[in-house]
Amino acid sequence: LVIKLGFELKIWEGNLLVQMYGGFDALEEAYSVFQSMICHNDITSWNTILSVFLHNKRSIRKVFPLFVNMEESGIGSDRISLKLILRAAADLRDLGEGHAIHFLITNKGLELDLGICLSLLYMYGKCGAFEEARFVFDNMPERDEFSWITMVTSYSKEGYSEDVIGLYRKMLEEGLVPGKVILNAVLDACGNLANLEQGEFVHNDIKRRSSYVSDVELANSLIIMYGRCKCLHLALSVFENMSIRTVRSYNVMFGAYLGNELYEKVVELFQKMLKAGIAPDAITYSSVLQASALTTCLDIDGKIIHSDIIKDGLDTSSILETALINM
Repeated sequence: LVIKLGFELKIWEGNLLVQMYGGFDALEEAYSVFQSMICHNDITSWNTILSVFLHNKRSIRKVFPLFVNMEESGIGSDRISLKLILRAAADLRDLGEGHAIHFLITNKGLELDLGICLSLLYMYGKCGAFEEARFVFDNMPERDEFSWITMVTSYSKEGYSEDVIGLYRKMLEEGLVPGKVILNAVLDACGNLANLEQGEFVHNDIKRRSSYVSDVELANSLIIMYGRCKCLHLALSVFENMSIRTVRSYNVMFGAYLGNELYEKVVELFQKMLKAGIAPDAITYSSVLQASALTTCLDIDGKIIHSDIIKDGLDTSSILETALINM
C-alpha cells in the first residue's frame, strides 16, 4: 500500500518490509518492495532479499540468478552475500554452484577469511565433497572450535570413521581440548570400527575431565561403543556408575544386550527400569519385544506388553508395529 500510494521508502524501511513479507512467505510482495529500492544499489537490500529467498524452500533455487544479477549490477557481493549463497548451495547439495562460488571467493581474496572458510566447510560437507572440505580445513590460517566440529560431524554423518578418529588425534597433537560434540562423534566412530583400544583411550580422556565424568550423553555414547566392541562388562560398568539414567540410557543398554544376543538381560533390565520409575518409550518396548521374539525362554507376556503400549499411547509407532508383528 505504501508503494502504491507513491511514498518513497527509506532503505532501512524497505529492508524491514522485505523481511516482514519474507516472514509471511509473501515472496512476490517481498520482491516487489526490493525492486522499488533497487535504484539505491544498497548491498544490505540485496542481502536481505537473498536471505528471504534462501529461507523459503519454494524460492531457494532463485538465490543463484539473483546473486548473479547482484554481481553484474556492479555492486558486487560481500562476506554476508557469499555466506548466504554458500548456504543455498549446501541446502540444495549443489556442488557445481559451490565450486563456482569458491572460485569467486578465491578471486576476491577471501579464501582465508574464517567465516567464509566455515561456510565452505559446511557446504562441501553437505555435498559430500570431503576432499575439498579437508583442503579448506587444512589451509585455514586459524581454526576455531566450530571449524573442528563442522569437519568432524561431516565425516561422522557419512561414516568416515577413520577420518573422525584422525581429526581427534590431530586435535590432541595440537594441544586442543575436544568438546562433547567431537567426543560423541569419536566414540561413535570407535564403535563403528569396533576399535576398543581407541575407545578406551577416549574414555580415559573423558575421565580426566571432571566436568564430563557425570555427563549422561557421553555415558550413553560409551555404552553404545562398548556394546559394539563386544565388551558388555565395560558397557554395564558405565551404566551402573551413572548418577542419572534417562530412558535413553536404558535403551542403549538394551541395544548392547540385543547386539550381543543376551536377550534375558533385556527383560531383567526392563523390570529394573520399571521399578526405578522410568517410563518406557517406543524404543524400549521394541527392544523388549525383539528379545521375547528371539527366544522362548523369557518370562514375559507379549499381550501384556501390547496392552501397556496401548495404555501409553504408543500403539501408532511404526517401530512398534513392526516389532509386534515379528513377535
